[in-house]
Amino acid sequence: MSTIRAHSRAVLITVLLLAIIILSGVFYIREVANLTPVKAETAQVSAPIPAMPVSHIEIPDVPLIEATVSVDGTSNIVSAPVGTVADFLESAHISVGKHDKVFPALTDVVTDGTFIKIIRFSRVEITEENETDYETEYVDNSDMYEGETEVEQYGIAGVMKETYEVTYRNGKLLKKELLKSEEVSEVQNQIIRRGTKAVEEEPEPEPEPEPEPEPEPEPEPEPEPEPEEKPQEDPKPETAPVEPSGSYQDYAYSKFPSYGWTDEDFDALVKLWNRESGWNPNAHNSYSGCHGIPQASPRHNLPVDYYTNGYSQVDWGLSYISNRYGTPSDAWAHSQSTGWY
Repeated sequence: MSTIRAHSRAVLITVLLLAIIILSGVFYIREVANLTPVKAETAQVSAPIPAMPVSHIEIPDVPLIEATVSVDGTSNIVSAPVGTVADFLESAHISVGKHDKVFPALTDVVTDGTFIKIIRFSRVEITEENETDYETEYVDNSDMYEGETEVEQYGIAGVMKETYEVTYRNGKLLKKELLKSEEVSEVQNQIIRRGTKAVEEEPEPEPEPEPEPEPEPEPEPEPEPEPEEKPQEDPKPETAPVEPSGSYQDYAYSKFPSYGWTDEDFDALVKLWNRESGWNPNAHNSYSGCHGIPQASPRHNLPVDYYTNGYSQVDWGLSYISNRYGTPSDAWAHSQSTGWY
């Protein structure tokens, strides 16, 4: 019985081994069959591609259109590929600023014969110094007669520093807007004393009594005639002294100690008024109306004798420089940098 069981077990093991061998063969054949197409395909990919002659390569033509571009006041016909206005201007190397206006819009498509207009806009900030007019104040003075006036304080215009935004359209001024302003120097009003004292009228003198007629004196014998003497010639009148050259400068220099100014300040004053008037009290600027040695503006309330008295002009000019700039040296420095003082 045990022998039959052992024989059966051996047969079963043999069958299983044969089945394993057969299945292994089948799997091997299928793997070989799958590998063959892959090798063929690889061979096809690695095969060299025959070179094509350059003359056979066709490059497509890019269509160009013509449009008229007007910019900076000049119109030109420009050729560029078809596209939007932005693409067309870029192809034509025409730049557009951030404030510029373009018609038609940059996104519109350009067609043959389109008219493109560019309006240039630019904005800049500028700073100016402008004068502010002063006012005149009158102070009554009972110690002065009516009709008399005297300047107590000369008026000085103030200066405002103003910043503007200026917009230009195609290079021409379009608008000017004030952004900010600050006071550089304060306005000094002019003060004039005027008399209020009434002028007393002098009483008319009483007529003197007519003198009584005196008796006629007896005639005296006529004296013998004395020999005639030659009449003495009247002495020639002395000519008025000629005012020395530079006397206004001497007068101005005599005032310097009261202001505490130096010789260096005097040199600056000579240069300043040489430029303004050449120290000529009759110098007049027909464009601005400025007159005299310091070239005072007619907007200032000037002394009554300013236009006829050079020394009065010097007094006014020194007071103006002291109140506005402090010293002639500072006034000269301002004139050199701006062209005016």
